[in-house]
Amino acid sequence: TFEGLDMGVPYIAQIFYNEVLRGTLNTKTSGSSGSLIFNINIPGITAEDISTALAGHAAEGTKKVTVNFASGNMEGTITIPTGIQDISFVGSENANGKLSQLNKVYFAIESEVNDVNFEYLSMNSDGGFMFQVGAQKFHDITFEGCEVKQVNSAVRLHSGAEGNSVNFNNCWVSNTGGWSFLNVGSGCTIPAINVTNSTLTEFNTRIADIRVKTDIKFKNVTLVNIAEKMTHLWLLDNNSKPTVTIENCIFAGPNGGQKLHSTNGNYSNVTISYGGSYKTNDLIEDSRPLDDITVVNLDIYGLFVDPANGDFHIKQGAGFAGTGVAGDPRWF
Repeated sequence: TFEGLDMGVPYIAQIFYNEVLRGTLNTKTSGSSGSLIFNINIPGITAEDISTALAGHAAEGTKKVTVNFASGNMEGTITIPTGIQDISFVGSENANGKLSQLNKVYFAIESEVNDVNFEYLSMNSDGGFMFQVGAQKFHDITFEGCEVKQVNSAVRLHSGAEGNSVNFNNCWVSNTGGWSFLNVGSGCTIPAINVTNSTLTEFNTRIADIRVKTDIKFKNVTLVNIAEKMTHLWLLDNNSKPTVTIENCIFAGPNGGQKLHSTNGNYSNVTISYGGSYKTNDLIEDSRPLDDITVVNLDIYGLFVDPANGDFHIKQGAGFAGTGVAGDPRWF
């Protein structure tokens, strides 16, 4: 345990045996560097209370805020006010290793913000849109180490929203709705969408509905559908010519008995290759297949330790070509 560290600061930890360096870890503490720390003891404090307090701090000239949630529950909409430039919503673990829980929570931007970070929180939006951005502007929206559950969309951009990137890393996203995990309407600006080192489970309809030109990157992702039914993975705008890069991912599960297309239609301007990624043999492809994917001659129960209960560790002896590992690194 390290104490006295500042929020949002990169650190290097090194292990020595006498004078011999045995290992180095590059890491970064959670929160926004140089920010006002707003500690939330959740019982008795509402999302509206937080929005009001943030507006007050913005009026006083505060530019950076870290909202630090204790373990507990919270409901409602938190609005990031005009004047706040960078904000981090940060959770913590309780004695049982459970993340701070934000239940039926939604986020919005009043007008413009730079970076919005969500770190180590367990959140659900009761089937709604978790972070919905309309005509507002932002730089980066990043989810790190979060559990995101029961959302129609985790991030929805519409009505000309402008941003630089949307990022999910080291996250577990489950039970998404018909509007897709990620939804970007026409007329929006978002040059990059990145999903890395993450697990996606029980997705409805598709992964993403993206109607603009952007670079989509999926790397080291494990996607498992047992009961839910996806008809396709991607709905894209052919005329916008987005790029999709899939690297070292696993697509697995019976998908509720539904055959799976790569895309919702035939795209002349979009090429998606699944080369270097894998699928289990119980995931049946439809007429628009996952081009170049490698089929593992196992179903999910042969590949994973206990998929029915959310344990996607690879069974001993069930490996992959190349590096021998694939999907979300948490299961290696």
